[in-house]
Amino acid sequence: MVGGPIYAGQAASSVQEYLKTLEPVEAVVGVFATGDDPDTATDIVLLTREAAPLPEGSTLQIKAIMKIVDSAANNQQQISDFVNALLA
Repeated sequence: MVGGPIYAGQAASSVQEYLKTLEPVEAVVGVFATGDDPDTATDIVLLTREAAPLPEGSTLQIKAIMKIVDSAANNQQQISDFVNALLA
């Protein structure tokens, strides 16, 4: 599991570097992000592009992805759904 903030539509550099070096040996990958843009939280394609920028030609598959926009809100269900999808 890897995650962090999204700055100006890009995942944190630490997330980008980690995903670049991750070897696809039957890895189960889950990515979470935090940020202010609620649009990417509901658009999985856009969120995957921003939060999990896999290198070109990567065979890694993201099994679960989520974005928390309002950290003050009760995100218990969203987090639970993320973990369940990752473990399924």
